[in-house]
Amino acid sequence: MTRFEKYIEYKKGSFPLIISIPHGGTIMLKEIPKRINGVLGIDKYTIQLGKHLIKLIETKDTKGANIIIPYYVISKIHRSIIDFNRNENKAYVNSSNIAHKLYNLYHDKLFEYIKDSIKNFGRSLLIDIH
Repeated sequence: MTRFEKYIEYKKGSFPLIISIPHGGTIMLKEIPKRINGVLGIDKYTIQLGKHLIKLIETKDTKGANIIIPYYVISKIHRSIIDFNRNENKAYVNSSNIAHKLYNLYHDKLFEYIKDSIKNFGRSLLIDIH
């Protein structure tokens, strides 16, 4: 596990559905300055809702092994630190190298999962939970 994986939770799936939860996190990182513009509040209960949805979608075979698992990317970081639904120049205070790395990890995982889903299933559905 990298240092950043405790802030961005993600998992590769086995089904062409990607769940993105960008604004449910509550972690405030002292190393990253707060944004002062835009929407700064969290979308309450979206992580719980998304994880419940993932569990409802997951399907197991008769031996208990998962055979249908959606891909997912979840931010645990408070939206006042990074807003993952904004262009990079508005998503965080640009002087923060850590914020830049976290932002890229989130978006790189989404892009990786979209490409993987299209390659393996010929399609991809991205649901961004707010």
